Amino acid sequence: MECVLFPPDTYGLKVTNCIVKDGLGWSEQPLINNDGCPIDPDVMGPFEYSKNLTLAQVTYPAHKFPFTASVYYKCNVKLCLKRAGACDDVVRAH
Repeated sequence: MECVLFPPDTYGLKVTNCIVKDGLGWSEQPLINNDGCPIDPDVMGPFEYSKNLTLAQVTYPAHKFPFTASVYYKCNVKLCLKRAGACDDVVRAH
């Protein structure tokens, strides 16, 4: 069973403002900026989007903080209206 939260022909998504945190409030590292671009491609590369912009994924090496075994990721996921051209700046899969 697949849950569809929004019609895939109407809306797409864009991932922005990703950070990784230690959960203790001692350390955090920005990964993806407000435009959806990697801050340091050696740490995390760009998200790859499906052709219909309803799936975003990225593969990267693991993160580790010295004082905790916990690692927390936080990203903003923005919906964009395809017909209005609001998704035109999202780099799609080839």
